[in-house]
Amino acid sequence: MKLQNQEIYVAYKNLLGLVKLDLPVETKSKILGIARVLAPEWGSIERERNRLIEEYGVFNPSTSRYTLDSLGENAGNFAREFGIILARVCPTEFTFERVKIPKQGIPDGVLEAVGDKLVEAI
Repeated sequence: MKLQNQEIYVAYKNLLGLVKLDLPVETKSKILGIARVLAPEWGSIERERNRLIEEYGVFNPSTSRYTLDSLGENAGNFAREFGIILARVCPTEFTFERVKIPKQGIPDGVLEAVGDKLVEAI
């Protein structure tokens, strides 16, 4: 199965959040399996995001970090370029079975963020 970078970027952290919930061990194991497969691609996307923050952000000497003002003059350039990255289809062909997860006890929006290609709400 092919996934867009946006699907990977949004799903990954939400999958890790699902593992912290009170779910059956087998379900958590399957979720972690998917997260492990997505981790390298998520890392690549995150490195690109950080590169863009360094390019369009401002270095803060007190924190030794780059920050990006969402209302600043470069925010539009960052959003445009990161949007292009997120819209790309990841070249990796993924093969995993959707995990069945009970809806009860799952915070609103999490299953939608993970996406129905990865999980099935029951």
